[in-house]
Amino acid sequence: MQRIVLTGLALIPAVAAVFPLSGIALAVSGLGSAYALVASLRPQPIRISRTTPGAHRATTLLRGPLPKSDRSALPDQSAISHHLMRVLAAANDFQPPGVPLDRDTAIARTLSGFMQGWRTQNLSKLTASQRSELYLINTLLRAEPGEAGRLAQLFARPDTMLDLRDEIDLITLRRASFDRDYNAFLATQSLWDSAVAPRDLSEALQSMASQDIDLWHHVTLHHDLHDPAQRSAALWCLSQATCDRATLAAYFGRLTKDQFLRSPKAQADPAYLAAVQDLIQKWNSGFYKHHELALTSPHSVATMQPFFDAELDYLSAQCDQHWPDPHCIFIEFDGRAPRNRDHWDLRSGQVTAPPRQNDYFERAFEAL
Repeated sequence: MQRIVLTGLALIPAVAAVFPLSGIALAVSGLGSAYALVASLRPQPIRISRTTPGAHRATTLLRGPLPKSDRSALPDQSAISHHLMRVLAAANDFQPPGVPLDRDTAIARTLSGFMQGWRTQNLSKLTASQRSELYLINTLLRAEPGEAGRLAQLFARPDTMLDLRDEIDLITLRRASFDRDYNAFLATQSLWDSAVAPRDLSEALQSMASQDIDLWHHVTLHHDLHDPAQRSAALWCLSQATCDRATLAAYFGRLTKDQFLRSPKAQADPAYLAAVQDLIQKWNSGFYKHHELALTSPHSVATMQPFFDAELDYLSAQCDQHWPDPHCIFIEFDGRAPRNRDHWDLRSGQVTAPPRQNDYFERAFEAL
């Protein structure tokens, strides 16, 4: 899965390499942010023109006339216009300050930029071909990868259209990450305001109405391995499908460093050992797909493989059964730094201070 990061492909300069733009490439080149680049389409037109072999300039993005099958699949012009009106209306939706664009708004602003390249924001002033092109672009930006690849071949520069779709996908992922983290902030605020204290960490974690991958990472790295209640809470975090892959790697790195699996407490708890085996099997089956967090020293796991192999050999000998090996878990994990969750008391499961927004989500550019 792509990391949720601010940087992305240089979308507008990429388009500029294909279609002459009236200064927009110079205005946004170097920003390096898909979010900022697409948002910058609001005031600036995209000059959609290409030169044909006969030096004739045509305002079209297409490679040539649409194949008959694609023409017949298009709705009639009235339906296309009504559909585009609904799509473009999202460009005017209110966006709270600091909240990243959502998919519909990003697509609407992108289509609006293409329309400005045709020197109008009025659908009725576009030709039927231009409305059809906008319809196809909108469809491509929302299509599954295979269909998007097919539609891209209709355009003069399919690579540019697919780059555009990738940028929209990146914006969508960033918004989903923001929504998740904002909801985690609200859920933590609710626990802080609650007059009822949880019985333990597991109850507090499971009572939250939103996922908090940074809290799960914090619990995994900092819980007391020798406390059964905290150990159980950490296992719950690690068993969630959206738990970050780096969190799993950090956990196995910690078990290796502390040699906890061969400790008397671990050896006396067969349910715990079975749960660890289950985590390994889930990892090997591809259960964990989310990768957003980075691992940095002192929690790096890239050198742990031979030491963990020794732990598995010990366990296999002690239990007289083969322990599975987590495949490709001790690698470098790049991404964003895990966010602070020090306001959680892992022993009691209580929030000890009100959550701060800066610890939960990254605000977007205020000007957008």
